Amino acid sequence: MAVLTAVALCGGVAHTVKPKDRVVLATGFLKKASSSTEEESVKCQCGFRNGFSNVISKNIGAVVNIAVTVRKQESRQIPNMDIPDEMKHLFEELFPGGKLMKEGGKPVKVTSLGSGAIISADGDIVTNYHVIKMCAEQNGGEITVTLESGLEMKAEIVGFDPRCDIALLKVSPQKPLKYMKFGDSGTLKVGQWCIAIGNPFGIGVSASVGIISKTDQNSVMQSGEATHLDSVIQTDAAINRGNSGGPLIDVNGEIIGINVSILTAGENGGSVGIGFAIPSNVAKRVVDQLKKYGFVKRGWIGVILNRQFSEDMAKSIGLPDLKGALIDGVCPDGPAQKAGIKPGDVILSLNDKPIENLRHFRDIVSQLKDGDKIRLSVWRNKKIIRIDVTVADLERSDFGRNNGAVIGPEAEAKKILGLTVKKRNGDGVVITDIDQSKSELDDFMPGDVILQVGQIEVQSTAQFVELLKEAKERQQTSVLLLVYRPSSKETRNMTLRLPSGKKGLK
Repeated sequence: MAVLTAVALCGGVAHTVKPKDRVVLATGFLKKASSSTEEESVKCQCGFRNGFSNVISKNIGAVVNIAVTVRKQESRQIPNMDIPDEMKHLFEELFPGGKLMKEGGKPVKVTSLGSGAIISADGDIVTNYHVIKMCAEQNGGEITVTLESGLEMKAEIVGFDPRCDIALLKVSPQKPLKYMKFGDSGTLKVGQWCIAIGNPFGIGVSASVGIISKTDQNSVMQSGEATHLDSVIQTDAAINRGNSGGPLIDVNGEIIGINVSILTAGENGGSVGIGFAIPSNVAKRVVDQLKKYGFVKRGWIGVILNRQFSEDMAKSIGLPDLKGALIDGVCPDGPAQKAGIKPGDVILSLNDKPIENLRHFRDIVSQLKDGDKIRLSVWRNKKIIRIDVTVADLERSDFGRNNGAVIGPEAEAKKILGLTVKKRNGDGVVITDIDQSKSELDDFMPGDVILQVGQIEVQSTAQFVELLKEAKERQQTSVLLLVYRPSSKETRNMTLRLPSGKKGLK
């Protein structure tokens, strides 16, 4: 079975077709149109003799190849083998610190390739942060931009945003450049035509055509630093390594996304028809701030949001429907903690505007300014309370985390639903053992600390058992647990299934 892997790619007018007006044959040739104007438009957009050549030819000149070159010290690791004790001192002399530098310490060139889109006549270029990451990290290196014509120019970094994987470059052309405009990714529909343009495998700028497969794909999260990419555009247009940073455009030639990654069969595989692009509305918002400030300003209140908030979770805490953003944790001394927000709270509205989900809440907060006052409506213990919070700036924040779990030496163990728990020094109970035969407990780990059951804080093992029994008596099928995991220093909301029917708690 092929393994699908998420891989970063570094290295028109829509017409309503009415049967009575016109028919487009499977071959793509126009048979009938209701007017000459419509006929001309349909010929352009739907006639497959020329296909998408018009929109591609007008925009391909605004897509560039980006080559990033840095110098790194070459080194070789000690061979992975058993070394006799009497010979270890020889290897330590040859490999100081576990590495052997090449004689003379000469640096070697390392080059990565990607793509970019020119977005202004005077040389602004948008690409992915991971395309130019080597230069950004070393605060040096060289970025060379090559146009379709073959013209090469050196580029400077204006700014970058690892959280959304966007970077802005600047070249100094001698004459105005052909450029592209951002479109509105918020109006995209599944099935809409799209075109990916870039430099796959470094073979030169080229184009591929497909459709929008999904407008808000959030099942494939970006790894690494791209923590604010909760939702990306999915397309089946062929995207491959080297397409990173290139534009995904619509039939009007407007940028609707910035190509960022693909799912591929195997680590070194190519396109399997599942590619992803950063929505243009996200990219444009980041680019505008990079141009203005050189960095991105984001509002922040210091909460950790649950990514798997489900109907079962909502029902277990008495919410009538699946709306809002569930809080997994709050950052120590952050605005939310100071205002009284607690883990397990569900944020239902911000300044009386309903919150749909995690992404909706994060998007609104990120656009707020340092010092802004907001009022949150919060669901807690089956009641709505209102809390005023003062927004801070994300980049100035300190992401603190909770301390590890400590088990009391004389703690009494309780076993229920396959979990063995003990009271710990501090709030909550700690899981000391898990019944491995119960697959529904796979997400739990020994050492996890259960802080809340159904938004009620846990103070003892006896109370923990009693809260589960009460939920069972209310005929709940599951309970929402707030769990702290010391190994990753994260707090998260998790669901614990309750036995159905008349089955008791064991």
